[in-house]
Amino acid sequence: MLTLQHAELREFTGRARRSDQEAWLDTHWRELLIGPDMQVKSRRPMHSIPMSDTGIYFLWHKDEWLLYVGMTNTPHQRFTAHLKRGLLFEDYGFLPVRYEHCPAVEKAYIYALTPPANRKYEQPRWEGHGEMVKAIKELWC
Repeated sequence: MLTLQHAELREFTGRARRSDQEAWLDTHWRELLIGPDMQVKSRRPMHSIPMSDTGIYFLWHKDEWLLYVGMTNTPHQRFTAHLKRGLLFEDYGFLPVRYEHCPAVEKAYIYALTPPANRKYEQPRWEGHGEMVKAIKELWC
């Protein structure tokens, strides 16, 4: 099974043809919407972290607020790295996303939700990003 580290995943997806990614996102972004109510239902305790699963993850603080949004294809390694760096979270939610779409989807969620542990809030650049960001904000507010 193919496993890429976070930095390798970003590098690999950067080499992919952006027009193919953008075309897919323009027509399928609605399938990737998940609100806090869905996150609460899908949140999992820390002991259930899968070794490999590609997608967007949402880390939750013990006081029930969204702490961090990220992308990974090795959740167990990624979450362990967060804990080692001192990012304390109670549980997590996960949205399966194909790895070639992860960077754009992650960026849309971070830009829309501005979680406190995320440092960058770059605006997504594909054509339909504005609609997705608006829809995310509406779901979460």
